Amino acid sequence: MMIRLRQLSIQTERTYLSWIYSFCRLTNGCSPDALDGVHVKHFLTYLAAERRVSASTQNQDFNAIFFFYRYVLDKDIGDLANVVQARGKRRLPVVLTRSEINYLIEKLSGINQLMARLIFGAGLRLAEC
Repeated sequence: MMIRLRQLSIQTERTYLSWIYSFCRLTNGCSPDALDGVHVKHFLTYLAAERRVSASTQNQDFNAIFFFYRYVLDKDIGDLANVVQARGKRRLPVVLTRSEINYLIEKLSGINQLMARLIFGAGLRLAEC
């Protein structure tokens, strides 16, 4: 109900419920109201260390549990400073070489070529051009 009052999407609601069920299953069905920050730490550490989930998955799970405790149970889960963090993937951007850029620009003509040169030369976004 709180998710809908806060006007979050139906997909967010489904995702959060799924993570809350996973959390409850791992704690052997204990009442969430009886659990505290220590249990949350163990669960988040379990996700990172044993299940080896991505950083974004661990963050999504944390947000679901945090939302549940803060807005549904109105309970503080305490300090979560020592949680093992999942490793984020380092993504290198794909960039074209100067010769590839020149080749593309030379294939254009007129206003399109002028815009491409301006975007490339000034580092503009398409909408800024």
